[in-house]
Amino acid sequence: MNPRDRLIELALRRATEGLTAAEEDEMFALQARFPDVDTEELELTVAALDPAHLEAHAPPPPGVLSKLNRLAVQYARGDLPTEPAQPAPATARAPRLPAWLGWAVAASVALAFATYALWPKPRAQTLAQQRDEFVSRAAPVAFAGTNDAKAAATVQWSTAEQTGFLEVRGLTPNDPAREQYQLWIVDPAQEHPIDAGVFDVKPDGTALVKMNPPIRVSGAKALAITKEKAGGVVVTKGPHVVVLTPKA
Repeated sequence: MNPRDRLIELALRRATEGLTAAEEDEMFALQARFPDVDTEELELTVAALDPAHLEAHAPPPPGVLSKLNRLAVQYARGDLPTEPAQPAPATARAPRLPAWLGWAVAASVALAFATYALWPKPRAQTLAQQRDEFVSRAAPVAFAGTNDAKAAATVQWSTAEQTGFLEVRGLTPNDPAREQYQLWIVDPAQEHPIDAGVFDVKPDGTALVKMNPPIRVSGAKALAITKEKAGGVVVTKGPHVVVLTPKA
């Protein structure tokens, strides 16, 4: 076995069963001779396919999937030869991986992608779940307001996280093609209220909206809801449908 193949063999063995102290010294010396052999990439690939690792359902090591994908593309293009290449001149011999590595990479990529496809994926949170998690985590300030005892609105806002959630009940449904409701944050540091997003009210008079103001809010003194043209406006002229103030 030539020294380059020996280095690759040691890298693969270190990732699966470990090396003795003498083998570690041998591998260190070979790495110094062949710096173009990416032993870390080989070890990450093998570690990702370790049965104990897969059974634990832990996320693969950072970068493994992208490395495997790159190797798969190279293999498909024939960049990882499975047959000995024609020898190049001695002064310009390109590094060549052993013949068996092409098949190993192909098998590893297939197994890795099959495992990733079957990996348990986290379920996307609903907006209501995001709101509940936000309230329990961020300890936001609550705002509330009503309009003629018909419509009620509450806001949970965090200046630290620069986001919040608006929930309305009893508001008149709108025609999204003609008009939309718009939420505003009254910040004493700004000349005009800050746009916090447009939203539509469902036929049952409810809406749940996540707020993402385009500029930083230094402090929310109050909030207001207006009815504007579809798409909203930059500066509102009113009138206010609901005004929300800090909840006692």
